[in-house]
Amino acid sequence: MEIDLVIPDQKVIKDVRAFLEHCDWQLEIEEQIKLLPKNIKLEIQTKAFIKAKAPDIFLGDHYEVVVFLGCIKSKENWIPEYGYIKLYYDLNGVYISEDRYSN
Repeated sequence: MEIDLVIPDQKVIKDVRAFLEHCDWQLEIEEQIKLLPKNIKLEIQTKAFIKAKAPDIFLGDHYEVVVFLGCIKSKENWIPEYGYIKLYYDLNGVYISEDRYSN
């Protein structure tokens, strides 16, 4: 199934904003608390279907979406200003969990 049909961009952005709202716009990323502006630009970097090759993998087959938290243009690429968040979705497009990373 087409990934954009299961988890459209607008759903991903809405899910990230709801998660950030739930966290009061503060995220712990690699042992540092980052306060994020409420008008932060969120940029979807990648979407992928992950096929679990072992039956005991926690998520099983799932989707992953990487979203930049703020965007800065470098010479050739966009880089995240505050880090990035990886969201995990089940095969029905239901948000499961997330991980956070610094740039």
